[in-house]
Amino acid sequence: MVGGSPFDSYLIPGLILLVVLGIFPLFVLYGLWTRQYWGWISALLVRTALIVWIAVEVLIIGYYPQPPLQLIYGSLGVVSVILTLLLGARG
Repeated sequence: MVGGSPFDSYLIPGLILLVVLGIFPLFVLYGLWTRQYWGWISALLVRTALIVWIAVEVLIIGYYPQPPLQLIYGSLGVVSVILTLLLGARG
C-alpha cells in the first residue's frame, strides 16, 4: 500500500490522472476552441473529475494542510464549475 491508498504503486493513479486530467482536457480544449456541441459539457466533466479526484484523495489518505494543495485544487475545481455554469459559456 502506498500512503494509505488501495494501490501498491503510483502507476494506476498516475495513469488515471494522465488520461482523465491530462490527455482528455486536450480534446476538450479542441472542442471548446472549435465550438463543438460537446465541448461545454466535456469541460464540466473534466472540472467535476478534478473535484471528485480531490474528494476521494482526502477520503482515502486524509487531508494534508501543508502545503494546502488539496484545498487549492479542490477550490479551483469548484470555482471553475460555478463560473462555467454562471457564464453560460455554451457554444
